[in-house]
Amino acid sequence: MHNRLEGEGLPGVTACLADLETIATAYVRQVRTLTGYANSVVSDDDLHQTARTTLRLLFEMIKGEDRLAELQEYSENIGRRRARQQVPLESLLRAVRMDFPFIWEALSAHTAGGASAISDSVVWIWNAVERHTTNVQTGYLDEISRVNAELELERNFLLRQLLSEGSRDPQLHRQAAAALGLPADGEFVVVVSGDQSSTPTNSHGRSPTAPLGHRYYSSKVSSSPSSPQTRCNLRQRGFCSTSRLGSRLPRAASPR
Repeated sequence: MHNRLEGEGLPGVTACLADLETIATAYVRQVRTLTGYANSVVSDDDLHQTARTTLRLLFEMIKGEDRLAELQEYSENIGRRRARQQVPLESLLRAVRMDFPFIWEALSAHTAGGASAISDSVVWIWNAVERHTTNVQTGYLDEISRVNAELELERNFLLRQLLSEGSRDPQLHRQAAAALGLPADGEFVVVVSGDQSSTPTNSHGRSPTAPLGHRYYSSKVSSSPSSPQTRCNLRQRGFCSTSRLGSRLPRAASPR
């Protein structure tokens, strides 16, 4: 068993590889017209280098060379990089799917007989581009998940600094409040809820299967200027309390 597309001998591929610079330049011009790319932080050099390498790998796969592992790694890196550059996923996928018409048109232009001469190859050309698209999306979503996990940890740390009964550093409280967009001094309403799942809870608001004393912090914090109090929606299993910022939060009595 091998990991190659059945494209050996496909006419036009060698000529397309020789004309790769021109094809990549035309591709970049078209990408710049897409929403999300027109005024993005992605440089022309980045776009051109990415297009050139991607098209080369795809053409070589279509030709029959084994480039699956190299393409997967490169495609996932594209997705991760575009996520960090805050390119919308929809715009990214539209740009990636443009590879197929560019490859098809390039092969048609460089093949005697045009598109009709390569019509039998459309399926594996499409499969190559779809494999690339899937890898790009995987890398993008993985990076978003990683960043969100880091933000969750940061928010949890800040919440603990705000509500910790052991902290005695006013400056740290002010910094944490500023980072969360909350006033440095105010009354906070701590609201308790269970998991986001439909797990049933008992009269104490605790899942019957949850271990006693188990606590966790949610990252969702919001303030309401319409109320004299600042509402802090903090899911923390085990207690529900109203407290002055920086003061001690009483523990709830254990369920009996």
